[in-house]
Order: sequence, then structure tokens, then C-alpha cells
Amino acid sequence: MKDSTEDAMPPRGDVWHPIWTDRGHDRADWNGFEDCFASFADYENWTIKIAALVRQELRLTEDDVVADLGCGTGRIAWLVAPFVKGVLALDYSETVLTVARDRRSSSKLTYERANLNTLEPSTLHVTKAYAVESLLYLDSDDVARRLMADFSTAGVPFAAIDLPDEQLEDDKPRNYDRRLYSHLHFNADRLLDWFPDGRVLRHDFPEYIHGKRRFSFVLD
Repeated sequence: MKDSTEDAMPPRGDVWHPIWTDRGHDRADWNGFEDCFASFADYENWTIKIAALVRQELRLTEDDVVADLGCGTGRIAWLVAPFVKGVLALDYSETVLTVARDRRSSSKLTYERANLNTLEPSTLHVTKAYAVESLLYLDSDDVARRLMADFSTAGVPFAAIDLPDEQLEDDKPRNYDRRLYSHLHFNADRLLDWFPDGRVLRHDFPEYIHGKRRFSFVLD
């Protein structure tokens, strides 16, 4: 039976949108990872590893035009851009997009505002796409499934990176109400039921506090 308090909670997007918008630029540039690493250097080293993972798993080439869904301040997009024809980096927060354009501008990078909950992949005109730690902020499992299915139908390889594993408990202390600031959690077996040709990736990022509780999913 559904908890009655769940019905009283506002939509996930209504909660998280102002969180990412109402931040100073320096804090925004952490992209929400400020409590996940012991130092800024560890965080930046992790982004390098993630960008390499994206390039490897999507087999990116200089002919690819790639979509970065939930790009934040452009840290991953900036590292991917030199290896492809172009990156279309999307986010709904004007704050993070302002920081991205100011700190990580490139002729190969285009930053645009977009809401992933209503995104139509067929309109993007890209050859490949990825989302790093952004699908967990979508409104529902159905939205995440629809987004991945639309990329698959369009023949666009898609990598969902850093998904919270619902089978592994997140026991990290929080200073906020978990019921209000909730995330989607994903089940690898359920994703494979939805997309039998997908690939589940397990990672070992010792510097990342969530490293052992996250996985990635790739649709080639």
C-alpha cells in the first residue's frame, strides 16, 4: 500500500529544479558532488575517468555528434568534445549553463536549455547520447524508460552513467528529508527486461563515495 505521505509530496522536478538553479557559481560547479569526494582534485579526477568511460563504451569517433543529457556545468562534455565532431549539452538550469558557457566554452560545444522529462530524442539530430548521474532526477521510471526507448528506436546508442542501484542500500547520513528530496533508483535486471540488448557495467571508483552503489547501462 502506498504511504499516504507519498501522495503529499510535490513532483520530483518541482523539488529539484530550484536546488540546481539557486546556487552560487562556484558551488554549482561541483554539480552536486561536493559531499561525494574528499577533495576537489578527487572529483576532477573522477570526471576524467567518466569521460573516458563514455568515449570507450559509446565508441566515440571524430564523426559523432553527441548529446550530453543533464550536462551541468559541462565538465564531462568539455572532456568529450575534443574527440568528436560536436557535443550538444542540455540542462534545465540556467545557473549551470551560465557557468558552463563561461568556464568551458568551445567551438565544438553547444549548450542549450532543455527538460529531460519532456525531451524528444528524435529532434536532437545526434549520433550518440549519454547521461551522467542525471536520470535519477527524472519524474518517474516511466519517463526514464521512455527516454531510453526513444533513443533506441531512433538508432542512437545511449549510455546511462552512474545509476543508483536499488538493491544496494545508501547508508550515507543526509542532512535533508529523504522523502522530499528523493531520487529514482534503478534495477539492472529490470533494465535488461526492458532492453534485452543492453549492457550493465559495474565500476570501481574508490575515491567516489557512491562508487560501489552505482552502475551504468549502455544501449548500443
